[in-house]
Amino acid sequence: MQIKCEYCGSMIEETADKCPFCGATNNAVKRTADKTPKTIAELQQWYQDRHLPPYETTRFFIGINYKKPKAFGIYQDGDQFIVYKNKATANVPSAIRVRMKLMLSMNFI
Repeated sequence: MQIKCEYCGSMIEETADKCPFCGATNNAVKRTADKTPKTIAELQQWYQDRHLPPYETTRFFIGINYKKPKAFGIYQDGDQFIVYKNKATANVPSAIRVRMKLMLSMNFI
């Protein structure tokens, strides 16, 4: 399959390390090669492997629809990922709630 080079816009093979036209690095290949988490489970494992503090300390909730104030997180709802940031007070609805189709998966994290 071909994709568009992020730098020059030429169509290149998705498996190419670099664009044959401009020499720019194909970041899609890098994301696959550098073990970037692509699922909620992989992101949770990445978090644990780095011995990061508990979610309640970092206020970053992975795989949890956390509704209390001052929180940021991501969870899966059916075929969509929900990324959210909750405001400082519990009486105010979430500041941001974004839905992404599963086909986009975690490629943007």
